[in-house]
Amino acid sequence: MKLTPQEQKVYAYIRDHRGCTTRDIQRDLLIECPSARITGLRRKGVDVQEIGKLKYPGARPFTKYAIGAPQTKRVQHIEIVGGMAVRTFRTVLDLAGSVGLATGLLLVSLSACLANAG
Repeated sequence: MKLTPQEQKVYAYIRDHRGCTTRDIQRDLLIECPSARITGLRRKGVDVQEIGKLKYPGARPFTKYAIGAPQTKRVQHIEIVGGMAVRTFRTVLDLAGSVGLATGLLLVSLSACLANAG
């Protein structure tokens, strides 16, 4: 799942501010149409849930949103132990599609292990 930069911002905001409304997202992130970003997140498989309504005086009710289950990814780590390569896997939180960061860390880790072995 690859998210656009605006979808990443909306995902992180909803994850960190459980119960936020589209009005809150507009005000804090300066995104004109957060409902379209939320729809895009849902299409990509993110579990965005509606957890109620918030009524402001003199305005229509706004839906409150939350992330049902945070996105995770599987990261592998390779180390040289006793002259042998050992590969381990961990499940970590995916910070809104930041797969490039984990891949970069893996390559740096692998090159460091190979440099130490040689």
